[in-house]
Amino acid sequence: MELDDEGLPYLNSKEVDAIAAFCAYIIYNKKGVANSNQNYLKIAQEAKGDWLRLCDAARVAPSISQNEFNRVLDAKTTWNRKIFNKSYKPVK
Repeated sequence: MELDDEGLPYLNSKEVDAIAAFCAYIIYNKKGVANSNQNYLKIAQEAKGDWLRLCDAARVAPSISQNEFNRVLDAKTTWNRKIFNKSYKPVK
């Protein structure tokens, strides 16, 4: 793992996006619970969905291109994929 001068790991853009979505989820969830505001809680749930999706994307190495990942998914799943990074049916 590459570290900077202070000993902290370098983050790629996918990891930064996932961390930002997690922070948004925590902030809106705290505001919603503290104020009993359903709008904040709804935004928090949407942010949680974004966070989980971005975490899945961040687990893929940045050196793998979208085309390479599509070839892996094509080999693993049927052609009928609905969402990037998700497979629904294994190839029989």
